[in-house]
Amino acid sequence: MGRKSKAKERKTRAVANADVAPQVDPAFDDDKPAVQSNSVEYLNIGLMVLSVVVAAFVPFELFLVSYAVLGPLHYLTEISWLHDRKYFTLRKADWALLMVCGLLITLGTDSVLGEDGIRWLDSIPLGQSSLYQVLSTHYMDVMFFAFGAALVFVVAQQTWLRLLGLAIVAICAMLFHGSGPTSATGIYYKLFGVYMPTLIHVFIFTGAFILAGALKRNSKAGFLSFAVFLACGVVAIWLPNIAGDPLTAAPKVFWRGFQELSLNGLNDILRQPTEALVGINLYTSDIVLRLVRFLAFAYTYHYLNWFSKTSIIGWHSVSPVRLTFIVVAWLASMALYAVSYDLGLRWLFLLSLTHVLLEFPLNFKCFLDIGSELRQRLIPA
Repeated sequence: MGRKSKAKERKTRAVANADVAPQVDPAFDDDKPAVQSNSVEYLNIGLMVLSVVVAAFVPFELFLVSYAVLGPLHYLTEISWLHDRKYFTLRKADWALLMVCGLLITLGTDSVLGEDGIRWLDSIPLGQSSLYQVLSTHYMDVMFFAFGAALVFVVAQQTWLRLLGLAIVAICAMLFHGSGPTSATGIYYKLFGVYMPTLIHVFIFTGAFILAGALKRNSKAGFLSFAVFLACGVVAIWLPNIAGDPLTAAPKVFWRGFQELSLNGLNDILRQPTEALVGINLYTSDIVLRLVRFLAFAYTYHYLNWFSKTSIIGWHSVSPVRLTFIVVAWLASMALYAVSYDLGLRWLFLLSLTHVLLEFPLNFKCFLDIGSELRQRLIPA
């Protein structure tokens, strides 16, 4: 075989491999200059401190502004970036199942459907129940299935192994759901019905990315960044409230849109049973403001962390057409929030949820990278 034939064969093989193998996450790329990486880490430390300081004074306002302004741009740019990297799965079409899961969860969310949507879905019979009842009852199971499916898509290449993995995930979801009103069911509901698309995504996964980058580069600045991140989270929760009485309608808007997350957070993070909250002022109570401060810090820094790593991740390197679409969609999203915050939450729920689900494979890859780096340190070759 001649040189040209061999070169052509190598090129063909490389193209074929690119269709099935995920690309390396640039955030964990060792080829980035250490000075550039350290500068970004120190910038992020500053952003963490800034986020927690602003959250200490105007927690409700910071949360709502970050969610409405930074949030949509983050969703759009991250989905674009993930798309160019084949969502870090082993096959090109894996993302489609995660998208379907996102749609099913959206259709099972009362606050998104509204009364008209609920009546419409409730009018569609499905066995002994209705489509609405099935979707609203099983949306946390769909979230669990999407999470498990992402792991399958990351580690399994063979079709039979993938089908087996998806079947096991589906069976586990049914078992967890059917286990009855026990404490385990409560944990399952809270993990996949409340925290997975919210606090786990913006705080746990963000922390994991920081740690993975520090381990990969063996960066003192990276480890310092991770320590400051954890410290800011602790300070946000436990520092006594220093915010004054709210001067805007932000608390009312916040509680309309994020009541379930907040009540569960008060129960689980600050150990306040629901009955203990009866009669307290949800706008000025110290315990409430400490939780909202933590949420404001976690969400704001989650977004700022993404945008601060533009030069490393390169999410802005897209075609002019796609960039134009992103900017127009972002402006339209902010306009919706400006018209009505409640309307913005409803219409952008699917976009927000989709970016969470499509990131699941990368989340698993991140934890696999952390495990690999820790093994190399604890069990050197």
